[in-house]
Amino acid sequence: GGSGIVMNNVKYIYLTGSASNGNTTDGLNMTSVTNSKFDYEASANGGVGANLVSGCTSNIISGIYNNNTSHGISLQATDNGNTLGLLNLISNGGFGISIGAASCTSNVVLAPYYLTNTSGTLSDSGTTTKIV
Repeated sequence: GGSGIVMNNVKYIYLTGSASNGNTTDGLNMTSVTNSKFDYEASANGGVGANLVSGCTSNIISGIYNNNTSHGISLQATDNGNTLGLLNLISNGGFGISIGAASCTSNVVLAPYYLTNTSGTLSDSGTTTKIV
């Protein structure tokens, strides 16, 4: 059990052409990941598809985040300056995207495709989130 990939204190990684599906918790679980790019699939996980726990800054996240028990993508605290774009967010048990705290600042949500996420498309408690 557990998450598909857990990253702590990682810089400058480019993860593409990969997937972490069907895990008991999160597909991706990240803390203090910066200046990285994820074009990824994280679907049918028991938690969040991509869970940015805290301190994740200046990342680009795209890909497929479907059928997760919780949110497709979640930013929890002090996750700043990330771009969430070109996403497929379908049938997640929570929101397609959840930006859960005012300490998440200056994130960009760019052209997501949402369909039938149980709680809705986007929950934005962040500060200065730009939705394009």
